[in-house]
Amino acid sequence: ADDIPEIAKKIQSYSLPPMLTLRGGIQVSLWMVLLVAFATGLLSGFLGVGGGFIRMPALFYLIGVPVPIAV
Repeated sequence: ADDIPEIAKKIQSYSLPPMLTLRGGIQVSLWMVLLVAFATGLLSGFLGVGGGFIRMPALFYLIGVPVPIAV
């Protein structure tokens, strides 16, 4: 069941230290996580919605975290 999106594979391929190992066995650069977090925070601030509404899909589609862990 290795059905993570292609963009998540691309983001995971960048190996700028420091590297993080997230729950679910995902290894990703801290800078990629911070970039996605900043972008989703900015977007949720402009739209005036809760952060989880945007952050959960971003964790799955952009970073590749499995859905049960992203929730």
